[in-house]
Amino acid sequence: FRKGYEAGACDFILNEKSKHYNGLAIEFKNPNGRGSLSEKQEAFIERMMKNKYEVCVTNDYDEVVETIYNK
Repeated sequence: FRKGYEAGACDFILNEKSKHYNGLAIEFKNPNGRGSLSEKQEAFIERMMKNKYEVCVTNDYDEVVETIYNK
């Protein structure tokens, strides 16, 4: 079974420009605090940041909401 996603891609990507960014990428991690980024995720995030995307890696719902509304 294949989802069609790129390996390492963030869980949520918003391709909407703002004054400071070309979009937003969010990687959700398990709230138990044991989640870590894979090498493919780190490379994807680095590429997004080079393309002027705001990137949020979090396990906190409030941080996601704050990032979306304040960027």
